[in-house]
Amino acid sequence: MDIKNTISRAAKQLRNNIIAGVFVILPVFITVFLIVKIFLWVDSSLPGILGMEWGTGLGILVLLAIAFFAGLIAKNYFGKKIIATGNAVINKIPIVNKVYPAVQQIIDAINMQNKKLFNRVVLVEFPKENSYSIAFVTAEENPVFSNKTGKKLIAVYMITAPNPTSGFLVYYPEEDVIDIDMPVDVAMKKIMSFGMLNDDPLIKAAFPGSQADITLDKASAFKQEAEVGKKLDPKI
Repeated sequence: MDIKNTISRAAKQLRNNIIAGVFVILPVFITVFLIVKIFLWVDSSLPGILGMEWGTGLGILVLLAIAFFAGLIAKNYFGKKIIATGNAVINKIPIVNKVYPAVQQIIDAINMQNKKLFNRVVLVEFPKENSYSIAFVTAEENPVFSNKTGKKLIAVYMITAPNPTSGFLVYYPEEDVIDIDMPVDVAMKKIMSFGMLNDDPLIKAAFPGSQADITLDKASAFKQEAEVGKKLDPKI
């Protein structure tokens, strides 16, 4: 009986170690695989596109050089005008005008250096009461909607994982939105990991010190204040 239990524990330990090892190796393997595939594709495709021949490895250097000069052009006034004109032309080409904007939106969403895409990170009650979703404020106020409802409404966008280009645009009263001191890129990582990344390391990395602890308690404090308000005024 003891031998059977020992073998069972050893087999379970072996299985757990293998599973843990797979989860450690898999991200590295996928990353290396994608990099190698992209490198080989670029290195083999560019000579045919440019009508030139070169040795293995030179294609990626040519691509980096093209990207460098494209970046220089994009930073000046005339370069921006050229890019805007090119985008306008592409958007008029059938079929291409369906694919190109979608790809551009995905790149803009992934490239979190473009922080102006979202103003700030908030929590909102969604999809039902007492359940909260991470959302991004895209507009601080919509005068038309606010005048119609008599409340200051702000636009928030809730991203769906793992596709950052789809989600829900909802207008919430300003008082129903919970501000959280979390950078946009940190919130994006939280969403794209399906919530598996722990809050503490993410927030403490962005906000060292006691501010992180305050941030973690904001949602619960807001909920407690709302419950107290409902007890004082049942109409709320």
